[in-house]
Amino acid sequence: MAASTSPEQPGKYLRQDGLLRQDKVSRSEVIIVGVGGLGTAAAAYLALAGVRKITLVDRDIVEFHNLNRQLLFTEKDVNRPKAEAAAEALRRMNPDVEAVAIVEDAEALGDQIGTDCILDCTDNIKTKLLLNRIAVGKEIPLVVGAAVGWQGSVATIIPGEYCLSCFLGKKMTDDEPDPLSCEGVGIVGPVAGALGCIQAAEALKIVSGQVFRQLATTIAEGKTVVDGVTYYDFLEGKSWFVKVKKEPDCPVCGTKNPAGKGKK
Repeated sequence: MAASTSPEQPGKYLRQDGLLRQDKVSRSEVIIVGVGGLGTAAAAYLALAGVRKITLVDRDIVEFHNLNRQLLFTEKDVNRPKAEAAAEALRRMNPDVEAVAIVEDAEALGDQIGTDCILDCTDNIKTKLLLNRIAVGKEIPLVVGAAVGWQGSVATIIPGEYCLSCFLGKKMTDDEPDPLSCEGVGIVGPVAGALGCIQAAEALKIVSGQVFRQLATTIAEGKTVVDGVTYYDFLEGKSWFVKVKKEPDCPVCGTKNPAGKGKK
């Protein structure tokens, strides 16, 4: 369980209070699936921001080749389950946080999942599509990150808007070879860290209500702020945005399909 509030806490989050609704952040819960380069960076900043409960889901163990980019681990953690080692690190960083480790695949989340936001920090399409189905079915906001080589992307998916399957369409299925694996191409450590930080910022916007206030304003103007994917090329120093349209015949969220009925 999280430690009791310390006398110093009123000033602990002073520099972000006013920019975020700290009262909401301090009552929020997030689930991070994938405790690697993206997940450790995201978890660290969410813990430091005072998120009340962070659940870490990963079945893998820490290996030496992880240490160049997975910043919650040291050599002493090698051969330990990533989720457990990361949870301990978060508790040391901020005793106010309840950090929970689930040393299993994402399938272990099942139908009982309940949280304010899911962060997809995984590196394989099959798990991403699974988390997308869970998020749409439970109407939970989902922040999807991906990184390989010098490049990556982040997408914030809000219930009722487009989903990951709208974007991928028929281009990718669970059974196809995975283009996101770092094993062949590799990954530059700061690239994973930077994208994990962006995911954390998106999650804070969600749990503090910023995203929904933005939506209320922009939808009234016929626009939305969560309608696409932002890509980053750190080698070239560039970023670009690709707009994604909600597909009526999407097999996950489309209005023509059972899972999407009742959603706009």
